[in-house]
Amino acid sequence: MKKLDENRFDTRYINKFASLMTVGNGCFGLRASHEENYVDQTRGMYVAGIYNKATATEPSDLVNLPDMVGMNIELDGEGFSLLTGEILSYKRQLNLENGELRRDILWKSRTGSRFRLTFQRFAAKNDLHVLATKLTVTSLDKPAQMKIVTGINAQQTNFGRQHLIEEKVRVVEGDLLQGIYKTTESGI
Repeated sequence: MKKLDENRFDTRYINKFASLMTVGNGCFGLRASHEENYVDQTRGMYVAGIYNKATATEPSDLVNLPDMVGMNIELDGEGFSLLTGEILSYKRQLNLENGELRRDILWKSRTGSRFRLTFQRFAAKNDLHVLATKLTVTSLDKPAQMKIVTGINAQQTNFGRQHLIEEKVRVVEGDLLQGIYKTTESGI
């Protein structure tokens, strides 16, 4: 099986691996940024053919669309970050045969509790508009409280240039979050 592996978390290479492990399906591409935030991490989702100029004097850019994979994760009241606590094991892998990006982490919190976190993501090939992501968290030492906050972050830019205007954001039937955005110049 053909795979691309990252066996150690290092913030110096966070954007290199985000580019190398991008998942895509010919319609869109999603950088392999981590779900949790890191200061120098660059998020990005791009759809083929969606270009825009931030101002009339600038060249057209591929639009960085809203981020849908970012998460704030709390385990027993402590924010999950690979910069705190202790990384007991880490592996991130892009399976080049089925397109799945998978990250497996064994993490020890500052209070000494151990958690196994598995992040999975893929872009569907049979339905070009589907992106799937899954998080599995297992507490290894005791029952634990978990809080996960997700959403749509439309504040993504290309080097500080905003390309989108929010037209409508809503929650449908308590389960679905929908955001409708329009490019500022090209009107897509």
